Amino acid sequence: MRRIYTSRNITIGLITSFAVIAFFSWLGFVNMKLARKETSLVNESLQSLRILEVILDDMQDVETATRGYVISGNEEFLEPYYTAIKRTANDTLDIKTLSTLHPERKPGYDTLLLLIAKKLNLAALSIFHMKNQDKEAAYKQVQEGQGRVVMDSIRKIIYSFEDEDIKKLHDSNDSRERAANNLVLTIVVIGIVFILMLLMLYFRVRIEMKRREQDEKEILYLANLVQRTGDAIISLDMAGVILTWNPAAEELFGYEAEEAVGLNFREFTSTEFLQSIAEDVKKELR
Repeated sequence: MRRIYTSRNITIGLITSFAVIAFFSWLGFVNMKLARKETSLVNESLQSLRILEVILDDMQDVETATRGYVISGNEEFLEPYYTAIKRTANDTLDIKTLSTLHPERKPGYDTLLLLIAKKLNLAALSIFHMKNQDKEAAYKQVQEGQGRVVMDSIRKIIYSFEDEDIKKLHDSNDSRERAANNLVLTIVVIGIVFILMLLMLYFRVRIEMKRREQDEKEILYLANLVQRTGDAIISLDMAGVILTWNPAAEELFGYEAEEAVGLNFREFTSTEFLQSIAEDVKKELR
């Protein structure tokens, strides 16, 4: 008779389901961790871009205001200068904050701080000359172009850092896009495999259920055959305990099935018992 593996197949199905769930949980955790890392990187890059843009705007305000004042002598041009000077303290603190976020840029940030201080000193000197009616000294300083050289150096450093930050943002977007595509592809593949495994398990269970029905029919047929036969047929377990006891056995041994089933067959094979059966048979023959 064929063996039935329904329980094993169901167990395999459950294990497979738990494995798939565990895999998706792990995949979700990995993607969440990656997303947090990318978000942190994006926030740092955006913060850096914002700070650098503010610093560049302040330095340009200083340069434009100073030049306008030197050329026109009108102190109204200095309003952006004074506003930028007030923000410079915050700019310095922001640059130090960036140094902690990007230690590899610290030499560049230190140079930027020195250039900012130099630019402010040159602007303050030009304003000093103008307020002391020394226009020639102020013009000479502008013509020498020291402020322009310093400003160009400031722009160069800031632009290089901005290019790095923008590149990081692009790389982060590309990485997120690749991760999203890989996640979708993985989900599709795992989903297809899982569905195929469920279908295979379904058909295996269905085939085994049909086999079980066929085996049950065969067992029922054999049981009916045993009940109708004129020969005594008894089935025992490994310990010799009686499991089945057909009508012919009832006639032979004189015990009903309800009485015999559950007893050990050795009780029916003792010498005294066999002799009593022989006596009964002799009486019937007479």
